Amino acid sequence: TPSSNTILTEISDDLGTFKFSVTKPGAVLMTADGFHLNEITGKLSQGRLLLKAVYNVTADGQQHAFINILTHLAYKRTLTLLAQGMAVADAIKQAETDVVTALQPVLPVSDVTDFTRLNVFDTDTSLANGNGYVLALSATIYQYVMTQQLLDPGTTVDATLAFFLNNLADDIADNGAINSNSQIIVDLLAATRLLRPDLIKQHLEDRSFDVTKAKLPVANIDLFIDTDADDLVNFVDTDDDNDGIPDVSDTRPYVYSEAPVLVKPDVTQPFPSKQEIVFEWTSSEYAINYELQISKATDFSNPVVAATTTS
Repeated sequence: TPSSNTILTEISDDLGTFKFSVTKPGAVLMTADGFHLNEITGKLSQGRLLLKAVYNVTADGQQHAFINILTHLAYKRTLTLLAQGMAVADAIKQAETDVVTALQPVLPVSDVTDFTRLNVFDTDTSLANGNGYVLALSATIYQYVMTQQLLDPGTTVDATLAFFLNNLADDIADNGAINSNSQIIVDLLAATRLLRPDLIKQHLEDRSFDVTKAKLPVANIDLFIDTDADDLVNFVDTDDDNDGIPDVSDTRPYVYSEAPVLVKPDVTQPFPSKQEIVFEWTSSEYAINYELQISKATDFSNPVVAATTTS
């Protein structure tokens, strides 16, 4: 039951820190309103976003809670369960389970709970799995709404984001499932394939440095993202874009790029001495330059030619 007791406080820094005091334990509905960082582009939003969370305040003194995209998707489901007579702690836990289950086809996960403890910065490594999940979901939904906005240029990304989040929270509220449109799951899954975890990490590191003068550890979304759709999440996949170049040697491990193939000449045939030889190869979309080596040894030790070219 909503009370007349409302506490207003200001966000105190550009990472979203806030604090307030309550007089007694119990359930509170927290609402955060403001501008935010788009982790896909690394730029600030042009519009405000309002996110909510239900938190069960205990008598333990100072407590920490995060308001994030997961808490927003779960808060209406929590209120529905409370209205049905469920205890606060049980309602929050059930709502969290329902949200994770509803999104299981998009991001594979077995157990993520305590949404209000999760942070896109991996400052508590004991929550690394959940932190990675909340960042993966946030980035996925942002990528999805940016794609949708391109289909309807008359709207803004920020308006599309708010509209989608609120509709999804409404959809989950009644029975804990996504009922409105199965296409949403298909489109969200497609959005995960477009994510660039390396850029997302860089954008968040840069943001944290701007605010704190130190790079905070960023949650690992590779725990949940499968860039090349080979049924292996990036964390265990050694070639995330399936381009044949191992991630450890790939300058763009999340972007598919055909490896160059020698077209000319036929290197299996001997070449007459003092004859000009022209080498040609297929281009690679994201190559910065190409290295050509000619050696008399099959292991290319002591090459007689070692040239680098951009074309």
